[in-house]
Parts: sequence; C-alpha cells; structure tokens
Amino acid sequence: MEAIRRSDFVDDVPHVLAAGDAWLVSGQTVLGGWQAEPWAEDFVLVRRDFFRKAEELQLEGGANNRRLAAIATVHAVEMFLYGLFERREDLALSAFRENGTETLGPRTAPGFRGQN
Repeated sequence: MEAIRRSDFVDDVPHVLAAGDAWLVSGQTVLGGWQAEPWAEDFVLVRRDFFRKAEELQLEGGANNRRLAAIATVHAVEMFLYGLFERREDLALSAFRENGTETLGPRTAPGFRGQN
C-alpha cells in the first residue's frame, strides 16, 4: 500500500487503498497490534535485506542505482511471495524447482503446481 501511495497512479486507485486500510484495521487486536503465524525465517530475512538495499540504492541516486533499486525491490517482493507459498500448504506450491536449489520466479510460480 505504501508503494501505491508513493506512485504516480495513486489518484487512479483510491478504492484499492481504502480496501487495504479496511483490511488492516479489521485484523487489529484490541491493543492495536496484529497477530500472525511465524513466517519462514529465511524468506523473511532475505526479503528484508532486499528492501533495505533497494532503499539505500534509491537514496544514493543516479540512473544505475535506481535500476539496481528496482531489481532489489522485485527480489524482495519475490521473497515475500515465496514466504506466502510456504505458509499455504493448500496451494500445493513450492518456491523451488524440482532440483531444490533454483527458485521458480514470480512469473512462473503462481501457475505452478509443484511439490512442497
């Protein structure tokens, strides 16, 4: 939602932000926090590191750093999606190809019915 708020098309999708805000508020506890099952540690750490690197590169400026920041952001989102796959056994998805070392990639993964 933050990415949408900072984008050039924020005025075109107010319904998306309203729905996202409503969803976040609906999940809050009485004390204002949220509870969730733990995420796979490796995906969480990698995702966080990619986002941090993207932010650093963006702040440094320059055309090459902006390109690298975009690539790091894509990888961060990819790791987030893989974390979701690992949590949802009912989806029958795996973040990895059959060899167990290569990831599927965000374009392939949503349609792939692999082994967990």
